[in-house]
Amino acid sequence: MTKPAERPKGWASVRLGDHTRVKARLGWKGLKAEEYVEDGYIFLATPNLKANRIDFENVNYISRWRYDESPEIQLKVGDVLIVKDGSTLGICNYVRYLPRPTTVNGSIAVVRSEDALFPEFLYHFVNGDEFQELIRLKKAGLGVPHLFQADLREFEVSLPPLAEQRKIARILTTLDNLIERTEALIAKYEAIKQGMMHELFTRGIDAHGRLRPPQAEAPDLYKQSELGWIPKEWTSARLGSGITAIQYGTSAPSHSEALGSCPVLRIPNIEQGQLQLNDLQYQTPSPFEIKCFGVSEGDILVIRTNGNPKIVGTCAIVTGHELPMLFASYLIRIRLNSSLIASSFLASFFATDRARSFLERRATTSAGNYNLNTESLRAMPIPFPSLTEQGRICEVIGGANRQLSLLNTDLGKLRIVKTGLMQDLLTGKVRVKVDELEEVADA
Repeated sequence: MTKPAERPKGWASVRLGDHTRVKARLGWKGLKAEEYVEDGYIFLATPNLKANRIDFENVNYISRWRYDESPEIQLKVGDVLIVKDGSTLGICNYVRYLPRPTTVNGSIAVVRSEDALFPEFLYHFVNGDEFQELIRLKKAGLGVPHLFQADLREFEVSLPPLAEQRKIARILTTLDNLIERTEALIAKYEAIKQGMMHELFTRGIDAHGRLRPPQAEAPDLYKQSELGWIPKEWTSARLGSGITAIQYGTSAPSHSEALGSCPVLRIPNIEQGQLQLNDLQYQTPSPFEIKCFGVSEGDILVIRTNGNPKIVGTCAIVTGHELPMLFASYLIRIRLNSSLIASSFLASFFATDRARSFLERRATTSAGNYNLNTESLRAMPIPFPSLTEQGRICEVIGGANRQLSLLNTDLGKLRIVKTGLMQDLLTGKVRVKVDELEEVADA
């Protein structure tokens, strides 16, 4: 955190309350959920404050008289909103527009800045390390996380000249917009990929490299199966018919010491269908344990238990990694008959809506966890195209995955750049230059 003595020339250290009006509402005079109306005045809650934007869609509405009851927290464009209660304390957003009259619930403080403090700069400053560290220190001394309005007013803000505030805000908001557009592109491609996978696993790709026409247009190309309509060349069976071995992993304790040990793959190492080796634990296994619990090229590891049902059934292929490696008891290892089914084809099928639906139905619950067993996996219905067609299908999916991987890499780089710029610009470590044209435009 920057000390006052280290602040750059021309910057001031001021109390937030000296340049803002901080308002919040306590209790809303007994407002109950049954008072919400179908269409009225927007009533924002903490889940509506997203990373770079305010969600005005998934909101509750209140009546006119409830809205008018608290004029001090009726929102205006430029207001900065800070969560002051609960586990998300310190989350902040900025009102760029209002689709209709809007207010906030009792967990959100409304900070309205005066002329000397540019509101968009304040938003970025509150999200910066210096301010968030102050909030963290406040939270550390509280049983139930809470910030009083008086606490917010006493927080110190590093305040550059107004023109510099505006330029810093423009730079960081530009990055926010790039991040948001990249996130939207990823969401779009994910949706396109999911739709594409449905077509690939119901229509397949013919010998000419094209999707077969839909069953309604070419019924002679399809037959009925347990999976519905599938191409005539395909067979439909249970996954167990293509498995040569399936088992749970080792339950022996692991440790963080790598020297002379063997990596143990766990739930954190299976992420978005790929193995991630940046958080490994280790064991020193016997030759027998390596034989029993070692993984081989082409093995599929499936998460079998988790508190989140969407995580259960996530899988990854062991490929291109230095062996030996073991796998832990929260995973199931599947070895396939390579003459019937390719690992990449099965891993892609696991990500389809059809497979997800089956796995979620078959999962049992115990002690707050959702659990899959080997018999459930064996019983999963699956299509069996020829290995050649499986390869064509996986090639198309691989192209989509590579596109998504590039976008996710770009997103990661943008976030790193933003983190570095926030640290540099909000502390004055790197000063921005404001030319005369910018000052005139701001004025």
